[in-house]
Amino acid sequence: MNETLSKEEFLNKYQIKEGTLHKEGLIICESRRIIEKAHQVGIHFLCLCCKDEDFSYYKELYPKDNLFSLSEGDFDKLCKFKFHRGIIGIAKRPSLPNINDMKGPAVFINGLSKSENVGAIIRSCSGFDIKNLIFDKKSCSPYLKRALRTSMGNTFFTNIYSDQNFDSISILKKKGYQIIATANASDAKNVHEVSFQENTVFIIGSEGHGIEEELMKQCDLTCKIEITPKVAHLNAACAASIFFYQYSLIRNFS
Repeated sequence: MNETLSKEEFLNKYQIKEGTLHKEGLIICESRRIIEKAHQVGIHFLCLCCKDEDFSYYKELYPKDNLFSLSEGDFDKLCKFKFHRGIIGIAKRPSLPNINDMKGPAVFINGLSKSENVGAIIRSCSGFDIKNLIFDKKSCSPYLKRALRTSMGNTFFTNIYSDQNFDSISILKKKGYQIIATANASDAKNVHEVSFQENTVFIIGSEGHGIEEELMKQCDLTCKIEITPKVAHLNAACAASIFFYQYSLIRNFS
């Protein structure tokens, strides 16, 4: 693959389906904050695009990057939304690490198809110093542009693992990990009653279908958040934040 993209190539790739782009090992980053964080971890951008009025600003900020500009109208039309000092880029997607090398707590997302939920969970992971996220074949990629935006770029500081067949759970159990299902089930333990281990994996299922049975069978226990009976369950990302917070208290997070 070429190390840069021409203006024409960039415009073409930006407008195709992200799934096609991902097969090429590429990701889209939108906003200065996301691109700054990508640069911090050495992400290589094939091309960046900004508004004409911001070209000098970004050229000074990123002198080594392949940068071009569009008129404000063309830029907003391309992005389909407006944002201050807008900048977008196409970069090489980071390589995914091997699950055998994982250290520390993690979250496993099962069937989460909404990129906003995935991004919000990653942001909470960073907030509570959980550096690992595993996504399965029914979950959307954490590297989708909306997931990256919602994570505020914290995806780049998270170890992202892919598990297509739930193989990671058995591997981590052999390494001594505690596997915890999160579900508002009648037989589940209240989250404040759980004794968390340092190496814990939280499994977060979809709001519509919950955690798949195959995964549930591999869990050491199920824990829940006490909520009013008027509400069946919380949003997946909201619930994940509460579990992570409780974990941080018990593990003396600071």
